Parts: sequence; C-alpha cells; structure tokens
Amino acid sequence: MTIDEWLNKPQIRITQKFKDLEGFELPLRAQGLGYQNIYNIIARVNNLFYKMIEVDCRVPVFIVIEEPEAFTHPQLQHIFIQKINEYIKKLARSSNIKVQLLIISHSSEIASTALKLKYHTIIGREIKGNTYFINWKSENDDEEEKKSKENLKKLILNYNAEVFFADKIIAIEGMSEELIISKMMDKIDPSLISEKIAIIPVGTHFKSYEKALSLLGFEKILLITDLDFAKNWKGDIGNEGCETTNSNLTYLFKEDKELKDILKCIFEQEKDFYTNELELSEKVDGVNFKIVTQGYTEAFRKFIPRTLEAAMIAASKKNFELYKGTNLLRDQVTEIDIDNCHGEKSINNIDKVLLKSTVKKADFAIETLNVAESSDFVIPQYINKGLEWLLKNE
Repeated sequence: MTIDEWLNKPQIRITQKFKDLEGFELPLRAQGLGYQNIYNIIARVNNLFYKMIEVDCRVPVFIVIEEPEAFTHPQLQHIFIQKINEYIKKLARSSNIKVQLLIISHSSEIASTALKLKYHTIIGREIKGNTYFINWKSENDDEEEKKSKENLKKLILNYNAEVFFADKIIAIEGMSEELIISKMMDKIDPSLISEKIAIIPVGTHFKSYEKALSLLGFEKILLITDLDFAKNWKGDIGNEGCETTNSNLTYLFKEDKELKDILKCIFEQEKDFYTNELELSEKVDGVNFKIVTQGYTEAFRKFIPRTLEAAMIAASKKNFELYKGTNLLRDQVTEIDIDNCHGEKSINNIDKVLLKSTVKKADFAIETLNVAESSDFVIPQYINKGLEWLLKNE
C-alpha cells in the first residue's frame, strides 16, 4: 500500500506521538507541508524495500529522490540529507539488496551538506544553451584544480553554497563588503537583485579560486578589489610606498607584471577607474571575467582611494557631506583634507585619520545602507562600471 492509499483510507490513521504528552497525537495531515513531504519520502522508501523483499529482489537497485527540499526549512534539509543515506544503507543491509542513491536538488543547504559529507557531487549547468555536467571530484583534475576546488569548498561550507546555482559571480575582498555591493546593485538596477548572482569573499587572492570558478563555467565573474597601496605613500609614483600587497591587481594586465611594479603601471594612466577583461573559462565563448578597482575621483582630482571605505566617501562632495552627517567620521576630517593631505595624514589612513576608533568595517557597511538611500549619493565609478557590465546580457 502506498502513502497516498494510506492517507486516503479512513480506517488508517497516521499520527505523530509525543512521549511527554500522554494520549496526544498529531495527525500527519495537520503537520506542515515540509514534514508531510519528508514522511512521504520515508514511507515510499519503506514501501519500495517491502516490495523488493516480497519478490526476493537480488539485482542492484537505483533509487532517485528528486528535490526533497520542497516545503522544508533549511535545518530540516540538513538533517534529512544526513540521515536518509544512513537509513537507506540500513534497509539495504538488512534486506541484502545493493542500492545506489541519487538525490537531485536545487537547494544550497543540501548541496553544502552533501559536500561536507563527501557525497559524490555532480553539478548540472546550462551555459549558452548547452547543458554541462561537472564532476566536482573528477579524476582528470590536475593538482592546481584539486587545490582550487578544495579552497572553494571551504568557502562554500563556511559562507555561501549559492555559488553552485548562480549564473554570475561577484568576488569581493571581505564579507562586510557584501552589504555595500548588494545596496549598489539595487541602486543601479533593482533587477540585478533578482538575477542568479552569488557574492563571495576571496580576499586579495582570487587566484586561489580561479581554477574552480573557471571549471564551473559562469556566464560572468566580476572581481571588485582595492588598490591597497602603502598608507605612507605621498602620491608620487616614484616614491617609496607606491607598492601593493594585493595580488588580485595582476589581473589588470594581460602580460605578467611583478607586484612591486603594478601601481606604477596603473597610476601612470591617471584614470577614474582601472579595469581589464579576460577569458577564464573555455566553456563560455568570449570575455567572461572583469576586474575593477579604484582610480582618481572626479570630485577630488588629487586623491586616489586605496580602500572601499575611502572610495565611497570621496566618490563625490555630496557623498562626503552625507557620511559627515553620520557618526562614522572623525570630527576633525574636512573636505579640504581629501585633496591636500598625503601619507599618514591622508584619509586613506582610515583607521587613524578617517573613521572614529570605535567604527569597524561592519559598522561602516551598515551605515552605508542608510547613506546610499539619498538620491544625491554617487556610486564610485569603478563599482558602477563593473555592475553595469555584469548587468549586460550579451
């Protein structure tokens, strides 16, 4: 008898009992749809084994469970994916039947748990009208690909499994920046929020994730990164301090450049923002990777920001006024300081000059959500150009 027949037979009652509530029963039909779905799967699996035992089945059996996440909350999805494999193994051993289980899911919760439990994971993706099935642990992976996948796996398990289901990626340096970039996306075009875009923090080492992200064949990958030059730099490209520790900036050039020479090559161009486009994946025709970083601001022509915070504040004179109206900036900081102070006295020294000592990156990001509500707020040019590129569907 199937679960549907059970539920439709008035003489059969399926309920949940509670040991601490004697005499109390909760009928299955009174449970939420998520629990009903899980009970339904378990009942059907049990029924399947009952039938196989009845006919003395001795051939291997392939069981497919499709989208078990339907109507279930994230925690229940985690528990289900952990327990269902153990449960089917137990039934298979007791009935002496060989079973292979396939779970098809669109849930990031199930995907992350499957990775953690080291399930054999296959990712299906549609790219430019073609369907690809990507083996997460392929025997053909070289050492660099294996290491890159392992790095991305750690990021997925601890941060965001939406990567598997996204069409486009925004790679940022830190987690606090996600709030700001999400707000900028909504400000440029609210439809960006509805696209399948995953935001992931990669620090200043995008290279560690490049191979894995490339193999997943995203339509577009946007890397938003900082110049990160030394705080004591006085503005002359020949001076000490005109160096960066941000290895992401090597993507700004098609040819190899030493990290110590990167900023000199950038600043000689004197642009409002710096960018480059490359092809990372063989699965997608044309350009699918773009890096953007800060340049000289239109409002303050002598100033070039080294961090996201400085770039947001100095994007326009109105931005400076808006941030000055918050509790983020130090009282002594003035608009004149932006163009006229260099080295350790520059607002690029955000910890000791620009922001109050009590202000952390998360505080700045949260307050920016309010500041950016103003119609006068100006999005930094490099972020604006990067998100506009991401929005285009060539």
